[in-house]
Amino acid sequence: MRWAVEYESSSGTVGLCIFSAEDLNAAQRYVDAMIEEYGHTNVFNLNQLTNGAGVEELYRLFPQSANVTDRGIIPRKKVQVSTTGTSEAEA
Repeated sequence: MRWAVEYESSSGTVGLCIFSAEDLNAAQRYVDAMIEEYGHTNVFNLNQLTNGAGVEELYRLFPQSANVTDRGIIPRKKVQVSTTGTSEAEA
């Protein structure tokens, strides 16, 4: 099974962790390890992901992360439309 959880690290970084676990108990143990072993100060909103879950489902399950407007120094993909009408992504 696939799972996703929001977290905040001790440095203030907020993120989304997607991982695999056999069941809810194993997923909860991983969340506990994120706090105890990896030093995340806040781990919350654990959700099981369905097969074929896409970005739309992540936006629905994690609206707080989806609504971040200050992206800081995170680079964005630039999309150009070629003369043939297809999109080409630049790094």
